[in-house]
Amino acid sequence: VGGTGSDALKKIPSVDVDIDGNVTLRGDGNVTILLDGRPMRGDRRSMVEDLPADMIDRIEVITNPSAKYDPDGMAGIINIILKRGRFEGMNGSATITAGEYSRYNFSGMFNYRRDKFNFFTNGSYRLWNSSGGGNRLFQYVYPTITNETRQRTEGSRKPISNNIKLGTDYYYDKKTMFTVAMTYKTYDKENEEKVYYFNPNYMFESEEFDEGTDLDFEFGYYKDFAQKDRKLVFEASSTINEDEGYEHAFSNLASANTYTDDHVHSEDDPYHKEQNNNIIIKSDYTHPFGQSSKFEAGFKSTMKQYETDQYYLHSIYDSDYKEDVHALYGTLLYNFTDQFGVQLGARAEQALTTAILGNKQPSDEDTTNIFLYMMENAVVQSPFDNDYFKIYPSVNMLYNLNPTQRVQFGFSKRVNRPRRRTLTPFPQSTNNTSFIRAGNPYLKPEYSDVVDLNFSSNSRKLTLNTGVYYSHLTDNISWWDRDYI
Repeated sequence: VGGTGSDALKKIPSVDVDIDGNVTLRGDGNVTILLDGRPMRGDRRSMVEDLPADMIDRIEVITNPSAKYDPDGMAGIINIILKRGRFEGMNGSATITAGEYSRYNFSGMFNYRRDKFNFFTNGSYRLWNSSGGGNRLFQYVYPTITNETRQRTEGSRKPISNNIKLGTDYYYDKKTMFTVAMTYKTYDKENEEKVYYFNPNYMFESEEFDEGTDLDFEFGYYKDFAQKDRKLVFEASSTINEDEGYEHAFSNLASANTYTDDHVHSEDDPYHKEQNNNIIIKSDYTHPFGQSSKFEAGFKSTMKQYETDQYYLHSIYDSDYKEDVHALYGTLLYNFTDQFGVQLGARAEQALTTAILGNKQPSDEDTTNIFLYMMENAVVQSPFDNDYFKIYPSVNMLYNLNPTQRVQFGFSKRVNRPRRRTLTPFPQSTNNTSFIRAGNPYLKPEYSDVVDLNFSSNSRKLTLNTGVYYSHLTDNISWWDRDYI
């Protein structure tokens, strides 16, 4: 009670959240995090941190998913299921939390069900300030000499988020249900950091502001048939996000390649503006054949579009990125005996990606500026197309030693698709010329073949889960360092 989504994840075996909020599954940070079965949009760390633990109903962890699930996430899938009232009549709950450093949280849920209709809502307000600091040591090793630089950092975060969800379920009959829901979220984040350098001694100070809104619409159709375990699911969702942010930077070192307030932006001149649209359409059909086998099939189309305007030195650079992924899958489960069963599956995906870069408002200032050079060079090479097709197989076997003990074997092929931050060739920050980070629009996905073997024992006195797994990675994505002159 009163904790965050990160606090809840820390309670899950094999899941960990480090001091910076990064989520790992079995030691691997390449994990897909779902919220009510749908991918989290934006920064996963802040999305989990902004989620009150009181709103979580349960957390599902799938280390080796079948072909039914998206292959994204090398380590597996973490699905966070939010609370949702379905009880008869009127019921609800609310929680208020206050803590040090001006930390406040209010969350609640309410639902009302009568006959064929169920109306539900949940929401939260959250201000969760944090501060910290540390020391860093950099060593630059050259063939004949090694240079060292020390830093001391101080920073603070002041995130505010609000969200509310409204929806209704309509029960057409005992086996057919329709769901319509809408979620509205606003956020306002302020990060401050001071970096003190030694040898030479100077101070670098930066402020980052980011605010935006999310509007999400959901539709669901759920049909159960007279035959047990036979069902049809159709779901569609659309998310519209608007985001803008800007940076201030200041350095007291008088150097030609250090940018000060002359090159920063005011609240009226944002550093970036974004409009993101995400549409997901999916359907799943399950058909049992007797008591021993079951067939599942379905499709999923995910269509993403990002439009970004980036301001720098009175120039406006725009980046339009589209990623469409269309998938078909099928799985077959067969139980040879009451103790032993096998599930085979395959998922075929076609990905279509396009990135178009442009300069809406060219600037003639400072033609030797490294950031302007990198942006102009990226615009010249635009557009970037990167389409690919892949089939992802999966095998799962389950053997029940007895009613309380089981052994499970799994194999699947997974994928890690490059994210926008690793694809856009525009510099990710223009505050520091000594360390410039930019993406590569030609990046291909990386793949892994994952095999695991798990044993679980559940009795009244003891619950034990243990296992071993092996992952083979190909087409590895990594940072490439090079010097600009």
